[in-house]
Amino acid sequence: MSVFEVESRLRGPAEPNRYPTENMLYGDDEWRPASESELADLVDVAMCELDPDHRRFWNAIKIEPVKWHLHPWGDAGGGFWVVATLGSTAVWYNDIEDGFNTSRFHSFGELDEYRCDDLDLNHVVYQLRRWVVDAVPMPGKFGPPQELDD
Repeated sequence: MSVFEVESRLRGPAEPNRYPTENMLYGDDEWRPASESELADLVDVAMCELDPDHRRFWNAIKIEPVKWHLHPWGDAGGGFWVVATLGSTAVWYNDIEDGFNTSRFHSFGELDEYRCDDLDLNHVVYQLRRWVVDAVPMPGKFGPPQELDD
């Protein structure tokens, strides 16, 4: 499936480097978690943008999408979609922030840390492959919301 075919299945015109998903705010301003089919569309777009070496790497780490727990941030949506694992690192979609992230885990099914890096999946795959193949450290990450001092 081409990027154009995937985009045509999604609602509205795509913003640069962002693809609209059903989990975005509706006219009633109600947030809704991403569905598995919406997640599949995002993964399809990323796969169209990967070169063969990165696609082979992706095929080695991907898993069937499954929701993992991350309290309290993932509670409202029943968890976050995890799409790949590499050692003790999970690749997951943050449908609150609308982007892909990597986080550590100790128990399968439960993420250890909240991230809001908001990356497209192909960028996460590039980072992970560089980490594994070229020993390039993973870039810094954005963590959970912090309280502001008054």
